[in-house]
Amino acid sequence: GFIDETDGMALYPQGHGDAWGHYLTALRKQYDMLRHPYFNWVSRSEFYNLMDVVMKVDFLDERKFAQIAAAKARAGAEVLAVTYRENYAEDPEAQWQGYTDVNPDRAWGVQEWARRTGQAAYFDWVVANALLPSEHPNKTLEGIQKVDRESNSDISAISANLNNVQQTFDDANKGLNPLRLSARAVPFDINPQSIEDLVYGRSHFEQMYDKALAALQNAKVVWDNANAAQNRLRQVANNETEFRNDVYQEDLAYKNRLIEIFGRPYDGTVGSGKMYPAGYDGPDLALYMYVGVNEISDKTVPGPALSYASFNDKNVLSGGDLYNAFVNGQGGMSIANADKTGEMRKLIAP
Repeated sequence: GFIDETDGMALYPQGHGDAWGHYLTALRKQYDMLRHPYFNWVSRSEFYNLMDVVMKVDFLDERKFAQIAAAKARAGAEVLAVTYRENYAEDPEAQWQGYTDVNPDRAWGVQEWARRTGQAAYFDWVVANALLPSEHPNKTLEGIQKVDRESNSDISAISANLNNVQQTFDDANKGLNPLRLSARAVPFDINPQSIEDLVYGRSHFEQMYDKALAALQNAKVVWDNANAAQNRLRQVANNETEFRNDVYQEDLAYKNRLIEIFGRPYDGTVGSGKMYPAGYDGPDLALYMYVGVNEISDKTVPGPALSYASFNDKNVLSGGDLYNAFVNGQGGMSIANADKTGEMRKLIAP
């Protein structure tokens, strides 16, 4: 059939729905392989992409083991602290009644969680130190590529959480509350005259409440002051952003206005080695006086000046420099033989 949550509880009894169980299951296979007589642990590497720079980082499985072990130790320390906070009793005679679980198979009391978490953290700390080298074989590496016991922060996290477990368990043995204060502890800074005054006096709780309220108000003033400075910085940033946007919009409007006057560059004038660089989208300020002609006629191309050539009513050349190029104005003569000697012809076609 299908595997449901009931099958999951049977297959993974300590890993069903809690962080401690998930971390315990994650390390179980690695412990099974380490205990196998024929298993040989071979270190692997992974490729890490740092700002599009791919680098090789050694000891992949060893770093993952230490990372999971640190997370498990952290979860166990938090579970122990929450369990102690829930089962704490101020009466010394009743303190240990709720500190051990009535169900020994479940073992969810303070004492059981302290033993379970402390032993697991100690074993994980020993194995992590055994897997990672004391110093990386390549001493030239630095940053994330340098992997050893000293540079690995997860091993230190395992040790720190083990100390937290030991401290919580010691506090429970000493009868301290979850705030690490004795049940008979009396805080100082109490006004005894205010307590003795039965009319206008303030009780112990009321005095502590007034002090806590004053501290909270002071914290609020500091918070508002910090927010005011942050708001001023944000306002300066907003003003700068608005100024940049206004400058950009003004420049864009100015460019569009110039394009309306001068037009855009002609095709073939934009690019490498051309009048305008590649990607230029501004106005044509250099070649705006050139006009593209699609039709050659007397409307688009102006005719010659009268000093150069003039025609009569029958459209026959009758005057001008072109007419004078013919000797005595004899029209129809080849210009190559205008001097009647053939010299001009020889110059054109010798």
